Amino acid sequence: MLCKNENYKQIDLKFIHGSGQPFAIAFAYPRDGPCIIKGSEDDVLNYVNNELGFCHYNFTLWNNKKKFLEEWKVNNKSWKICEKFLDEKKIYCFNYKGKSILNFRSIPKKFIKELEEFSTTKNKKESKNV
Repeated sequence: MLCKNENYKQIDLKFIHGSGQPFAIAFAYPRDGPCIIKGSEDDVLNYVNNELGFCHYNFTLWNNKKKFLEEWKVNNKSWKICEKFLDEKKIYCFNYKGKSILNFRSIPKKFIKELEEFSTTKNKKESKNV
């Protein structure tokens, strides 16, 4: 079992060894509650982007039971999460189209409604200006 916390819904996308893709795990935080998605890299990314609503997630890639990539993402291409250091303390900056919108000392392990609300209001304003 990947997580001892029973509040996480687990989705197993059946990883096939020898498929040419690394094993991937995503800890996602959509509106309807946190979940863990595991499988091949493409399958996990497709699931997060197409089956979950707006959310942020921790994405890891594994090879021979060793993690070789870990990053935080938002399943909306307008958002990017960057790690920065402020007075020797790490902070996470949530950038919307290159502009810093929210900063956190640690990533919340729950849905961040402000991200979705900001995206919705910005998209409405941008579509009116067209």
